[in-house]
Amino acid sequence: MSKFLKVMIVLLAIAAVATPAMADSNMKLNGYFRTQMITQQLSPSAADDVTMVDQRLRFKLTYGVNDNISIVHYTEVDTPWGQVSKGGIGGGGKAGGDGVNIETKNAYVQIMAADTKFIVGLQGFTLGFDYAIIGNDIAGLTATKKISDAASLTVGYFKGDNGVATATDDMDIYAAKLNLSVAEGTKLGAGLLFVDMNANDGI
Repeated sequence: MSKFLKVMIVLLAIAAVATPAMADSNMKLNGYFRTQMITQQLSPSAADDVTMVDQRLRFKLTYGVNDNISIVHYTEVDTPWGQVSKGGIGGGGKAGGDGVNIETKNAYVQIMAADTKFIVGLQGFTLGFDYAIIGNDIAGLTATKKISDAASLTVGYFKGDNGVATATDDMDIYAAKLNLSVAEGTKLGAGLLFVDMNANDGI
C-alpha cells in the first residue's frame, strides 16, 4: 500500500469521526451564494455603460462556547465574472480563476449578560436610516441593552484609524442609537456620532 493511500485513509477516518461530533456541537454555519447580472446606463454616452455578472459567497460560522458566549467568523469571496481577484493575485472570475480572494468580513466575540449584549471585535455597525450616518464593518466594542419589548439602546466605541502607534494621531469614534418600535411596521430611532481626530503631536 502506498504512503499516499495510507494518508488518505487516515484523513477519511478522521472526517468520519469528526462529522458526527460537529453535528452535536454548538457550531452553526449559514450564509448565502449570489449571482446577479448588472446592466446600467449612467449617461447617454455608451462609454459609461456598465454590464457585468457579480458573484458573491458568504459563510458565517458561529461557535457557541456556552449559552452566554459565542464566537463569530464571517467570510466573503467575491468572484465577478471575468475580473481578477480583489487582491490582484490569480484570475478570480477570469479564465484560470485560482486566486487569493477570501476576506474576513466580521470576526468577533458576543457576550450576553442578562438583558445586555456585548460585541467585541470586527463587526457590522449602522447608524441612521438606510446607513444615512454610518454603515460599515469596523473594529470596536458595542453594548446593546433591551429596555423593553419596544425599545433598545446601543452604545459603541470604534477605532476608525490607529495612525502611527507611537503618536496621538488616532481616529476614535463614539456612537449611540435608540431604537423604538411604536407600532407594527413602524419604527423610530435617534442616533449620535462623535468622531475624535486626535492631534498629531506625539506622546
